[in-house]
Amino acid sequence: MESSTRKSMDRNVKLYIWIQPLLGLLFTIPVWVAFQQRFLSYTGMALMESSSFLITMIFELPSGVLADLIGRRKTIIIGWAMVFIGYIVEGFSFNLGLMLIGYFLVATGAAFVSGADEAIFYDSLKALGRESEFSALNARGLLLYRSSMILAMFTGGYFYSIYFGLPYIFRGLGVLAATILAFYMIEPYIDTQKFSFKGYYDKLKSGVTELLKSKYTKALSVYYVLMAGVSWSCLYYFNNPLANDVGYTPIQQSYVFAGIYVVTTTALAIIVSKKRILEKKFVFIAFPIILMLGLLPGIFANKILVIPMLALVIIAGGARFAILNSYTNEEISSSNRATSLSALSLLVSIFCALIISILGVVQDRYGTQLVFTILGLIILFIGIPATVLVVNKLRERDLS
Repeated sequence: MESSTRKSMDRNVKLYIWIQPLLGLLFTIPVWVAFQQRFLSYTGMALMESSSFLITMIFELPSGVLADLIGRRKTIIIGWAMVFIGYIVEGFSFNLGLMLIGYFLVATGAAFVSGADEAIFYDSLKALGRESEFSALNARGLLLYRSSMILAMFTGGYFYSIYFGLPYIFRGLGVLAATILAFYMIEPYIDTQKFSFKGYYDKLKSGVTELLKSKYTKALSVYYVLMAGVSWSCLYYFNNPLANDVGYTPIQQSYVFAGIYVVTTTALAIIVSKKRILEKKFVFIAFPIILMLGLLPGIFANKILVIPMLALVIIAGGARFAILNSYTNEEISSSNRATSLSALSLLVSIFCALIISILGVVQDRYGTQLVFTILGLIILFIGIPATVLVVNKLRERDLS
C-alpha cells in the first residue's frame, strides 16, 4: 500500500473515533418524553416512533446499497446533514407539524448513515491490515461517545428548563460538527463501483445473500435481530418512559441517566477489554441473561429498582455495538459490508417497530412497567431458543 493511501486510511480511523463524542452529545435523552408529551400521549408517541422505523425500513437497504456503490463518505455526509437540519427544526417546533417534520428528517438521515459509517471504519482498518483491532477501537469510540453523552445528559434537563428546544439545537450542532469532519474522510478504494440500476440490484441481492450463506450466519442473524431489537427498543424508546412512570422529572432524569451511564460505560469498557479471552459461546449466552434480569422485574419497578434494571438493559445495548457487531463483521466480505449491515439494521428496525407499536397501546393503558416484563418474556421464550441455535451452529462450524 502506498504511503499516501495508508495515511488516508489511518486518518479515516482517527476521524471515526473523533466523531463519536460529537454524536454523543445527546442532550435530549432526559427530556424527550416531556418534549413530545406537549402534543402526544404514549400511544401517539409510540406510533411516531414506529413511523420513524418505517422510514428506516424504506431507506435502510437502498442507502446501504448506495453506500457500497457511490461511496460511504458521500452517504454519511448526506445523512448527517439531514439529521442536523431535523434537530434544528425540532428545536423550534412550536406545533406538532414542525415537530414531526424535524423528527422524520432525523430518522431519514439516520437511515442513510446506518451501516455506512461502520463500514468505512472497518474497511479502513482492513486496508491497513488492522481489522483485528476493530472491537478495541470501536470500544474506544463508544467510550468517548458515552462520556460526552454523560456530560450532555447532566445538562439536558437544565437546558430544557431554559427553553424546551435548546437540547435539540445543541444536539444538532454536534451532528453538524461531525458532518464537517466527515468531509476529510477518504473512501476506501476496495469497494467503490460506478452506479447503475443493475449494479444496485446485484449489490442488494449479494448483500442479503451474505447473511444467509451458512447455517451459522443465518442463526447469527436471527439472534442478532432478537437481542438488538429488544435492547434497542428500550434504549430508543421505553427506558425514559419507564423512568417517567416511576416518578422521575426531566431534571432528575438528567442525573439518574448520567449516573447510570457512568457505571455502565465503565463496566462495558472492562467487558470489552476481556473480549479476546471471552469465548463467543459465553457472550451469546450472557446477552439474554442480562436482558432478562433487566426486563422481567418490570412490574415491580419503583424509583430504586428501576436503576439496576435500566443499567442492565443499557449494558446489553452497548455490548451489542461493541461486541456483537464485530461478530457480524467477521462474517461479511468488504464488497457487501454496508449492504449487509443495512439489511441487519432493517430487520432490527422492523422488529422494533412491531414491539413499539403493539406495546405502546399496552403502555398507555397499563404503564411501561408491564411492557418491560413482556419484553423479558419475549427474551425468555424466543431469545433463549435462538441462543441455543446460534451456539449449536457455531459449534458445528468450528468442528467442520
